[in-house]
Amino acid sequence: MSNHATRASTTPPRPVNDCAIALFPVGPPRNHFTKPTVAIIVPIIRTNSLRGIGSMHSLRSLLAALLVFFGTLPAHAVTFTVDTLNSSVLLTDRASGLRCYFTNCGVSADLAAGLAGTSFDIDTGNPSETFDFLTFTGAGSGGVTYDVTATLAFNPPNISTTSGGSGGALLARGSILGGALHWTDVPRVVTFADGTEIKINFQGGAGILLGHTVTTSASVSLEKVAPVPLPASAFLLLFGLGGLVGLRRFKATAV
Repeated sequence: MSNHATRASTTPPRPVNDCAIALFPVGPPRNHFTKPTVAIIVPIIRTNSLRGIGSMHSLRSLLAALLVFFGTLPAHAVTFTVDTLNSSVLLTDRASGLRCYFTNCGVSADLAAGLAGTSFDIDTGNPSETFDFLTFTGAGSGGVTYDVTATLAFNPPNISTTSGGSGGALLARGSILGGALHWTDVPRVVTFADGTEIKINFQGGAGILLGHTVTTSASVSLEKVAPVPLPASAFLLLFGLGGLVGLRRFKATAV
């Protein structure tokens, strides 16, 4: 038998802090940019067990992390669904110095076949979306200029954008050998009541029309995200943690 007695450890066990889940609702819906409820795991710290919560540096770090988290909380995704009943395009061929040979020639336009049912989400994770909007079709041989007006509507959200434009095309047996399309009223920025901004644009440019049928696109992009206000419940949490910092400092000076 060993002559050395085993000495029991006199170091008290480190207290284990419980945890709770704090839910922070961040306000009612505002123009579809609803901020979600936030769940954060918060340590339940007993005033008689302040040694178990770590150093003052840890508390300050936690406070800073919470401030950064609430300051950068993103807006909830906005769902855009194309409203084809209120979307339209009207193209009018107009007289010019160009001529049609052997038969009538011209360009017509319709909503793209895949536009119906188009739906997507826009948020900070997916800040832009591009999709088929218009289909242009050529006929005959020769040259033509045209005016065009197009409307793109969504519901939800209940917004729409209309733009006029013009262009021209060279045609051979119904195929567009080359053509231009220029819009006058896009891109357009739409501002929601909470300050969030989105941009709607229609594709255009020189040489964009090429082929018997040509499909052009539209795009929606997130330009500005409204700042998320700090919830009142978060202020209570930060105030409580700040009190713990002060209490630990008081106990440290009193020892």
